[in-house]
Amino acid sequence: MTRRERWIPYLFLLPAFAGLLLFQLIPIVFGLGRSLYGINFASGAGLLEFVGLKNFRDLFSDPVFWNAFKVTLVFNLFVNPIQVVLALGIAVLLNVKLSGIGFFRTLFYMPIGVSLTITTVIWGLLLDRDSGMVNGILNALGIQSQAFLQSPGQALPSLILLLSWKGVAFWTLVLLAGLQSVSPTLYEAAEVDGASGWQRFWRITLPLMRRPLAYVLISATVSNFLLFGPVQILTKGGPQGSTSVLMYEAFRSGFIGIDMGRATAITSVLFVFVAALVALQSWILREKN
Repeated sequence: MTRRERWIPYLFLLPAFAGLLLFQLIPIVFGLGRSLYGINFASGAGLLEFVGLKNFRDLFSDPVFWNAFKVTLVFNLFVNPIQVVLALGIAVLLNVKLSGIGFFRTLFYMPIGVSLTITTVIWGLLLDRDSGMVNGILNALGIQSQAFLQSPGQALPSLILLLSWKGVAFWTLVLLAGLQSVSPTLYEAAEVDGASGWQRFWRITLPLMRRPLAYVLISATVSNFLLFGPVQILTKGGPQGSTSVLMYEAFRSGFIGIDMGRATAITSVLFVFVAALVALQSWILREKN
């Protein structure tokens, strides 16, 4: 291969790299830099003023920020395991060879075809305290109506339910593709040796699914830490701050409080935290030689 030919693969990668640089890397650097500035209202013109780490110092002493951090962490501690475990379980069930299994696969994939915004609106109607179908069913069973999205104790679990219904379908699709790449002869040989269904799952499926599971866990973590739309549509961070996640707090600071310094400081903290968490997950789930 000549020196000129060695550059051909990089030319094909150039458009993707340009998009990554333009739409991801540059905005990240800009956001990190913007977090070091504030607005000088004393100037009368609202000019940007370099304030160093002041935005971060103010942030770390703000109980509202720590509440949003706690809510975000609690949300992810529940929603990520729920999504991954359910997706893996459903993928295993959908991987069996049965007559009509295509119908059930389509049934479980249906949430993928509905946008998150539409899903959120529909779930908001279902969980409505006065006229929602869920409360109608509960009333028919003799159970008192629940506040759900209007209750400080039920609003976050309701969002976890919503995001799980939406996310599990997509992650199931990814894991099912991984399961179908596992050679059936491995299961047949294990069955001949007398391995039970649980032993085949534990000794064959899980080890060979390390890469798909790592991808799903990391992708779900990044996606769920950036939760914003359902909170904005359904709860506005309430009631009593029980659903005020970091992305919503950044939006509230930047576009309602007109404090872009605080908003970019929040997103900078979130970026560093998620990057560190993803690096830790990648290290734990790495393939060992």
